[in-house]
Amino acid sequence: MGKGSKVWSHIIVGAGAAGCVLAARLSEDPKTNVLLIEAGGSGRFDPTLKVPMMTGMLLGGQRHVWQYATGPETGLLGRKVELPRGRVLGGSTAINGMVYVRGLPQDYDNWAQLGLPEWAWDKVYPYFLKSEAFDGSGPENHHGFHGPMKVSRRGKNVSPLVNAFVEAGISAGFPHCQDFNSPNPEGFGYYHFTIREGQRESTATSFLSGAFSRPNLKVLTNTEVLRVIFDGVRASAIEVFRRGKIETLRSEKCIVLSGGAIGSPAILMRSGIGDADDLSKLGIKLIVNLPAVGQNLHDHVLIRVSHYAAEDATLHRLTRVDRAATAFMQAWFLGKGPMTVFPLESGAYIRGPGAGSPNIHTKSFFASLK
Repeated sequence: MGKGSKVWSHIIVGAGAAGCVLAARLSEDPKTNVLLIEAGGSGRFDPTLKVPMMTGMLLGGQRHVWQYATGPETGLLGRKVELPRGRVLGGSTAINGMVYVRGLPQDYDNWAQLGLPEWAWDKVYPYFLKSEAFDGSGPENHHGFHGPMKVSRRGKNVSPLVNAFVEAGISAGFPHCQDFNSPNPEGFGYYHFTIREGQRESTATSFLSGAFSRPNLKVLTNTEVLRVIFDGVRASAIEVFRRGKIETLRSEKCIVLSGGAIGSPAILMRSGIGDADDLSKLGIKLIVNLPAVGQNLHDHVLIRVSHYAAEDATLHRLTRVDRAATAFMQAWFLGKGPMTVFPLESGAYIRGPGAGSPNIHTKSFFASLK
């Protein structure tokens, strides 16, 4: 089947952290005919997606973000929590803080013990290495060097407070963590970033970029998936809204939902998979009664503690328009200057009272709150 065909072997919904990787890997097989769908745009000509310091602006904006929020949280006295998600090629990897940490190995092993054996640490670790192109500096030996995704270290700290934060943690008796991506990360140290030569690296700029020219891969942007269409209990097509019209796109083999922890459950429920009572109230035909769909989302609590500091120890100097413009152009065109990093350079994995492994994650943020 040709690239413009309306029938596809695989349809992938959502071009974020998972979708871009899946599209790249599946299209390596010339026998496949892969369609990747993204609700947002390509972001190709938007420099704010390239300059790391623009992260704060991206997260608070509307152009490339689904500005989701929770309902009133009982544990937070009824407050709502903002949950921005990426709406552009690369998904949330195109708007996040770019800190590269894999998570604790014991968390993966816990998932395996709960019934997901393929998620054990020794099963997933080789894929972390395969995906990574580490910059190679420093003593770390827990990285891959030949993958598509650039992972780098900062050569020069954006603030003298970065070192002071780490030194304070060590002097307080906590370990010095040489690498947060080592098998046993604990203590105070410095983060790695998904930044390539001073510019943001997302799954779109890494995994997907090398696959764009393949004749068996088509990427549709600005295309919102309304629902999955079933032939009995088999997913056979999707209904999308594109260019002001509703279209139906069919798949011969597989439809993959990779719209994230919020987007994918929403599509499932609109398609008739979810709690029967809830779907009945909305007038949605039930396909499968799965009450857990859209429920039990867990996220960590984020608490910000702010302190005043001398201006030369923060990024306050960049609040002046001429300096900000110069730094932005340097980062955009040359990949150099103070805007080539998002100021989350140091942090810690530490244990709370009675914890058997690190359960508190801190990040130092040195900017200007004026």
